[in-house]
Amino acid sequence: GTSGTPPDNRRRKVRGPLETEVTRRTIHVEFKGMSSDISEDGILFQSDGSLETGQEVELLFELPDQKPEIRGVGIFARLDGKDGKRALVCFTQIASAARRRITDFVAATST
Repeated sequence: GTSGTPPDNRRRKVRGPLETEVTRRTIHVEFKGMSSDISEDGILFQSDGSLETGQEVELLFELPDQKPEIRGVGIFARLDGKDGKRALVCFTQIASAARRRITDFVAATST
C-alpha cells in the first residue's frame, strides 16, 4: 500500500480500464500478459512474478482500434491487484504523442 507515502508523492492520475496484451521485455526475458488498466503515468498488467522493484522494462501494447502499437520504457513499482499478480509499471520514457493517445483514451473510457 501507500500508507507510509506522503500524499504529495502519490500519483493520482485518472485511470481507465484497458484489456490488451502487453509484451514486457527485459534483458533476459520476454513475457506477454493482459493489462487491466492504464493512466498517462503507467500501466497495470498480469505478471509472472519475475520483476524486481525498480527494474527497468520495455513495454509494447496497443490501445483498442488504434495503430501503431505503443512502445515505452518504465520502472516496475509494485505488485498490485486483488490477486497480487499484477505489475504496476510507471512510464519513464514514452513518446509525447503516445502519452497523448493514452490520455485521450483514458478520458474517453472514464466518463
